[in-house]
Amino acid sequence: MRGAVYIHLAESAPHNLGENKKYTGVGGHLFAIAIKLSMAMDFNGYVFLEAKNEELANHYAENFGAKLLATRVHDWRMEIDEENAIALLEKYTLEGDLNVKRKED
Repeated sequence: MRGAVYIHLAESAPHNLGENKKYTGVGGHLFAIAIKLSMAMDFNGYVFLEAKNEELANHYAENFGAKLLATRVHDWRMEIDEENAIALLEKYTLEGDLNVKRKED
């Protein structure tokens, strides 16, 4: 059965925006966590989300391999497929075990 993890909201904290941000790559790491959860749920890393605007949609496409989905639900609904999910996990390494486990049936 095919499924997906829905990324409801991924935002940087106000102190982590612009040129003087404290950390870089936070968004990529958040997406990597969602992908790891998707893999733990046997969805092969597949995730989807709604970008807030065209600028973010372009950012997600360029940096994470996200693709727009044709839908009437949201103008900027996007997916990250299994192939791009693996590439993201290779780029954004996660330190430690996130204790992501599949829910027992």
